Amino acid sequence: MGRPRLYHTTEQQRIANRAKALRSYYKNKTAISARRSSRYREQQRRPNSSEEQQGASAPTPEPPTHPTAAKACPLALPIIDEFTLSELQIQQHQQATAIWLQRVDRLYRKFEKAVGYAPRVYLNSIAEAYLLSASKALIRDAISDFERLARHGSRYKEALLVPVGHLDDDTIRLFKLHEQILETVACLKEMLCTAMMGSVDEFRTQHVQGRFRYQLY
Repeated sequence: MGRPRLYHTTEQQRIANRAKALRSYYKNKTAISARRSSRYREQQRRPNSSEEQQGASAPTPEPPTHPTAAKACPLALPIIDEFTLSELQIQQHQQATAIWLQRVDRLYRKFEKAVGYAPRVYLNSIAEAYLLSASKALIRDAISDFERLARHGSRYKEALLVPVGHLDDDTIRLFKLHEQILETVACLKEMLCTAMMGSVDEFRTQHVQGRFRYQLY
């Protein structure tokens, strides 16, 4: 079975491409700025060097008769307006952030649907289910599900830190959610390790004595 499509419309694909280009720009911002500065200085020197080579043989242009004629034919090439560039970046930032925040909301709902509002109660139900069935596959399946959520969380964190650039409320919320998912995975792996290294009775003893990781907080 192939991977599910992330983008279903041309507009979503266009916004995703813009977000990708913006992430690339911020990642290589220093090198890009250096190249732009070098090209600009070279362009500023180029008209002067061509005039020196022509010397006296070059005809002297007549001065413009209209006050605005000089603005119509500048010597240097035009420079990109920084204000216009920043406006475009703001628009791309807003579009990219909105898409990733929608995915964060879906991730939050999936985690809540799996563990409810009390992860400790969920983990305790997994431990009790193992004691009844002695099936390690039950714990393995739970680990697999939450590891998939953790991978999504890591991807969303990396994507949001670039367009946002700082830890706002939504990014902090994602960080806390990702920590909860990772903690759930760690608790499940501890259960699986105990089940594999010992017997069901040893698992039951540790559970009754409250020595599992999730029972300590």
